[in-house]
Amino acid sequence: MKTGYNTKLKRTLVALTIVLFAAISTNLFAQGDKIVAKKFNKTVLQNLTTAINSENEGLRRSGIYLAGKYKIAEAVDELTKILSEEKDPNNRVLIVLALNEIGTDEALKVIEKLAVNDEDLYVRRMSFAIVNK
Repeated sequence: MKTGYNTKLKRTLVALTIVLFAAISTNLFAQGDKIVAKKFNKTVLQNLTTAINSENEGLRRSGIYLAGKYKIAEAVDELTKILSEEKDPNNRVLIVLALNEIGTDEALKVIEKLAVNDEDLYVRRMSFAIVNK
């Protein structure tokens, strides 16, 4: 029975990822190389939040990356929340990079705090480099 449940969960996550990518790409590819912050509809933001909170590592990283790439300011609170829970330094740095790309005052304050207070040297060093750029 677990095999069927896992397969169904994987299919659901793959479908959710496809919908997320399709929704974002149709809104932004017409802009070319210059990507600017844009308002997204509620469904796209919900899908992005689901991806960011996913237990699937690849989907989670993709959600974090897309939030930064498309400068989705609405994702700052969610990224900040998972940053405090995340143990993997690589994921924490990815979140810091996404927050830097979003660039809101709140996001930059989180990065400044990490540059001084994070327990992991790698995260602290990367955050410090971003703050000083």
